[in-house]
Amino acid sequence: MKYYVLFALLLIFPELSYAHGQLSADGFVSGLLHPVLGIDHLLAMLAVGVASTLMHRYAVITAPATFVLVMALSAYLAMQGWYLSYIELGISVSVLILGALIHLLVKFKSSWLSLLMYLAIALFAVFHGYAHGSEIPQAANPIHFLAGFVLATAAIHCAGVLFAYNKGHGVSSHYRVSHFATAITAVGAMMSYLYVESWWG
Repeated sequence: MKYYVLFALLLIFPELSYAHGQLSADGFVSGLLHPVLGIDHLLAMLAVGVASTLMHRYAVITAPATFVLVMALSAYLAMQGWYLSYIELGISVSVLILGALIHLLVKFKSSWLSLLMYLAIALFAVFHGYAHGSEIPQAANPIHFLAGFVLATAAIHCAGVLFAYNKGHGVSSHYRVSHFATAITAVGAMMSYLYVESWWG
């Protein structure tokens, strides 16, 4: 139920979905807060952690590591002036797609689905990383900022893993995960719709 309350709040206050460009802190602290204060970043990174519990044995390490490494590289390229379009749409769609793939992983154990999840994780990490790298405060130390959001991202992934696991069993709680996936898929769809609507409007 609490996941649907979150969805309802985001429908009423859609500006909560986008927190990019609103940080004024410098360096490490700014980087640490950046993934946490954007609900789109937060949900996508939680989703990566949750999804990793539904894949192969070592995915709880390799799936989050894939996201973090690609994200850091994309952020570095953004800091160097690399240009990428439709960042907000890519981030919104990432929440939608990751949620939908988690639903499928709950229902079907398939190596193809796991591969598709890895590809989605790597692709969407590009958008999330670019958003971080392109919004670094002017006074911030780039290395400190990078270290901050990488650490925060890894912590959010770990939170997703812990959320998905059954206490004392070490296996994914499919009931809880299914409800989480439903909620973030709906939120991702809503955010994507709002972005497209504002773009066409």
